[in-house]
Amino acid sequence: MKTEGEQRAWEALPESLAPRLLAALRAQTRDSDLAYAAAPAPLGGGHWAQLYTFQLARAPGGLSGELVLRVMPASDE
Repeated sequence: MKTEGEQRAWEALPESLAPRLLAALRAQTRDSDLAYAAAPAPLGGGHWAQLYTFQLARAPGGLSGELVLRVMPASDE
């Protein structure tokens, strides 16, 4: 069970995480035009990791369809 503060942080994370995730995916795929078809949105069911679903527009091979991002807790958020 999350505390109220943890829940607020969990819900706010996609706003700060989405641009960083997209930048990392652009660098990895070397596709500067890569974009979201659906930005990261929280999923339920993570025990201690935070789970998000997202989709990429015009994604290369292995990154097409619905994707899941698992964010592991860290001391530095």
